[in-house]
Amino acid sequence: MPSGPLKVVVARAQHEHESAITLIRQNYARRGYRTSFLAEPPAVGSSEGLYRHVTLLALQGRRAVGTLTLGLDSSAGLSVDEAHRCAVDAIRAQGGRVCELIRLAVDTGEASRSALAVLVHSAYLIGRLVHRATDVFIEVHPRHVSFYERAFDFRPLGEPKMCPRVEAPSVLMHLELSQLDRRMGLARPSSQAA
Repeated sequence: MPSGPLKVVVARAQHEHESAITLIRQNYARRGYRTSFLAEPPAVGSSEGLYRHVTLLALQGRRAVGTLTLGLDSSAGLSVDEAHRCAVDAIRAQGGRVCELIRLAVDTGEASRSALAVLVHSAYLIGRLVHRATDVFIEVHPRHVSFYERAFDFRPLGEPKMCPRVEAPSVLMHLELSQLDRRMGLARPSSQAA
């Protein structure tokens, strides 16, 4: 098994996207989740879709040990809208610029927590600093809710529902990115806030 530092890259080449899909398939199949949705690219619904998803790979050496896709809001909406549109629309109605974390998979090796941390951090930087997102959503299995609360300050919204993509129960979780700004020391002092 390769060792060494983790690095995160944006998947651009076909082989990088294939590495991400392979890791997701293995990870989801191990948990009994449906994986046929992986035959479809995450960019569904519009020509702008190609530009509203950023797939990240965590690499250890040349081996993919984690992947995460950042979905940016558009006229086609987000994947989480399928089961949770009302909750997401409520944030949109308050002026929130929403995004989502989807297609998350990390290898079960010793680098798994580190891979998750660097993937989420990288998605934060792209979503918040590049695309000016204010709120992020993620759907997680009910047994993972407390981890996402502790690790990243996500908060559950509503009751568990069936996620139609993976055919498993999911809880929609929400995080105001200004909270993460403060945790990471990136919040502007209130006197400079615009």
